[in-house]
Amino acid sequence: MEKMLKELKEIKGVLAVGEFTDVGSFLMHCSNIINYSDMLKNIDELIGVVHVANHFMDVMKANRWSLYTEKEGLYPVEGFILAAGKYVAFIVRNIGVFCEYKNTDFDKVFSLLFENLIKEV
Repeated sequence: MEKMLKELKEIKGVLAVGEFTDVGSFLMHCSNIINYSDMLKNIDELIGVVHVANHFMDVMKANRWSLYTEKEGLYPVEGFILAAGKYVAFIVRNIGVFCEYKNTDFDKVFSLLFENLIKEV
């Protein structure tokens, strides 16, 4: 896990990498921002709460939709992306990656997250 977090931090455009607790608190592991607290103050906590709420709602919807359609593949929900203005947050399971919208290699971020987290199952 530590290796993946360090690799994510090295991707151009990544601002911060960390983990979310079950209640949405962000535990930052590494940051490329000199003054992180001024730039993303309270945003990481807001995204954490959104993550917790989205996760439970999406799991419920995917589970119900799978039962309704009798098709598989919608469940479990592994993550989502939240984009606003100049920034993007990738959340996969409990890992959060905050990035600049214009300068980030999204394919690299996705590859690292999904290769390391989804293949664990």
